[in-house]
Amino acid sequence: MEWKQFYRALTSNIRLYILLDMDTTILIKTKKDLKLQAQALASELGFSLTDIVNASLRQFVINQGITISKIPTETLDDYSNREEILLGLQDSFKEFKR
Repeated sequence: MEWKQFYRALTSNIRLYILLDMDTTILIKTKKDLKLQAQALASELGFSLTDIVNASLRQFVINQGITISKIPTETLDDYSNREEILLGLQDSFKEFKR
């Protein structure tokens, strides 16, 4: 195989790899103080705001919707096995940790 053919094949494969494995960006508008509070809380928990948004999007897709309530309908105290719930939550965030 001559050099030009090799280069074309390599370039084509690189482009395909990039397209198949590409991340994307979402641009949203929110209040600055809300963003800063969310970043601070995420940081306290050991995550980035990107990790939190991605986890929220994943849950939205898995649950096929979101629950909106003026009063929380469930708390951790409602569950008999708190450790299992907390371990599940930690596991769901593992893929976002770097």
